Amino acid sequence: MTVEDEQGDVVVSESQELTLGPGEDDEVVFEDVEVGDLDPGEYTHEVSSDDDEAAGSLTVLAGGILSVAIDEDDSELEAEEDNEFSVVVDVENTGDTDLTQDIVAEVDDEERDTEADVEVSGGDTVEVTLTFDAQEGDDGQDVVVSSDGDSDTATLIVEEPGEAEFEVQFVDQDSETIAGEEQTFNVEIENVGDEIGEQTITLDCGDGTHMNSTEVTVESGETAVEELSIQTDADEFVGIYRRSRPSASGSYGNRRFP
Repeated sequence: MTVEDEQGDVVVSESQELTLGPGEDDEVVFEDVEVGDLDPGEYTHEVSSDDDEAAGSLTVLAGGILSVAIDEDDSELEAEEDNEFSVVVDVENTGDTDLTQDIVAEVDDEERDTEADVEVSGGDTVEVTLTFDAQEGDDGQDVVVSSDGDSDTATLIVEEPGEAEFEVQFVDQDSETIAGEEQTFNVEIENVGDEIGEQTITLDCGDGTHMNSTEVTVESGETAVEELSIQTDADEFVGIYRRSRPSASGSYGNRRFP
C-alpha cells in the first residue's frame, strides 16, 4: 500500500505478504499506519498486487489542541477575602477532530478548580467558568488556566472589605410645633458606602430626656426614610438629629400658644 501527496510523491509505503490458493480470498488490513509527519490535507492511497490495483482518497485531519484564553472583561478577578473569584475561559479546538480534556485553574501551583472532561468539536469554541474562594495570599498572584496543550494567566486582586457609610438629613418636617404636643421628624438615611449596613439612628433634642431611636438597614447606594417622634414639653429647646458619628442636624422652635 502506498500513500501519495498532491504532488504525486509517495509519503507512506506499507506491505504485507499474502498467500492464496485457487479460488480463495482473504482480507488484508493495514492498521496503525503512522501518519504523524503528514500535513493535514488530501492524499491518494493505492493498494496493489502483482496482478491488480485499486486506489482511493485519504484525508488527513489536523489534530490541534485546546487553546485557552481568559476573558478578563467577563471574569471577576477582584474579590474580597472569602468571596469568590470567577474566571471565564474561552476554550478553542484548533484542530479538526473532537477533543476532550480537563480545564484547570491553579494559583501558586495549587489546583483551585477544575472543569473535567470539556468536550470541544473540531474548530469550535466553548466557554468555561472556573470559580474559587479568594484567600489573603492570592493578592497579586497569577491564576494559571490550562488544558493539556495550552495555558493563560491573569492577575488576582484581593480587595479590602467594604464598609457602609450613612449620611442623614431631615426632610419634610414642620419647623414649629405646639408645646406639649408630639413632634415628628422625617429622617432620610443614605448609604454612600460600598456595603450593606445597619446602624442605630437616634433623635436627641439635646437635654438627654427628649430622645428616640430606631435600627435601620440600608443597601449600598440606597436611601431610606424613617419617622422619629418625641413628646415636647412647655420649655423651649433645640432638637438635634444625630447618629453615632453625627453628620446632619436640624432645629425647630417649640412655640407656646396662649
